[in-house]
Amino acid sequence: LGGACDSPTRGLIARGFDTSNYLNTLEYITIATTGNASDFGDLTRSGVYCVSYSNATRGVFHSGYQYPASPNHMNVIDYVTIGTLGNATDFGDALTGGYGCGGASPTRGVSCGGYVANSPTGDSGGFTNIVDFVEIMTTGNAQDFGDLSAAKRHVKGDSNGHGGL
Repeated sequence: LGGACDSPTRGLIARGFDTSNYLNTLEYITIATTGNASDFGDLTRSGVYCVSYSNATRGVFHSGYQYPASPNHMNVIDYVTIGTLGNATDFGDALTGGYGCGGASPTRGVSCGGYVANSPTGDSGGFTNIVDFVEIMTTGNAQDFGDLSAAKRHVKGDSNGHGGL
């Protein structure tokens, strides 16, 4: 229920839900070794279903969901420097609060579709066709990328940041 991203050396696991609480935890593993995850720091908000993406330097956690908090679909974007430990820093705001899918190139992270608290038609909630993006190594609010052909909830992300495989 959380998000995950990585660099060539570390994998990050964010947010989630235990038996009774939404979490703001951020943990890491060292990819080249085996062993348990270790504490990396905390995100600025607790919740689940965040869109996450990264390049080799920075991990970004985009939007999410927390109930019964109000608003429960958050438009918060956080970031961390993957090579260091510490709490996340506020990156900016997404165009809409909610959860969908994401993907990244080495320079740009994209979030699209999903379920939002207030749909683009103005009702109390529903699916969205919104696609927004950020430049991973900067900070600031997400920008409009375009729209999906239809509002969708279950969409998958992709990336071209695979190193040429």
